[in-house]
Amino acid sequence: VGASGGGKSTLVQLLLGLYTAQAGTIRFGGSSQQEIGLETVRENVAVVMQHPALFNDTVR
Repeated sequence: VGASGGGKSTLVQLLLGLYTAQAGTIRFGGSSQQEIGLETVRENVAVVMQHPALFNDTVR
């Protein structure tokens, strides 16, 4: 939750490895994102993007 244009979506995309940070470090409880590992971050973070793709079909 935050102001429009505040960088929320960009931060999530950085967390999930969709973007590569040009500078700085993302930390979780004192551990860097590199120390935790991208796989662990992706296993523990769920995201619904601003423009989700919806399909009118059945999952089988």
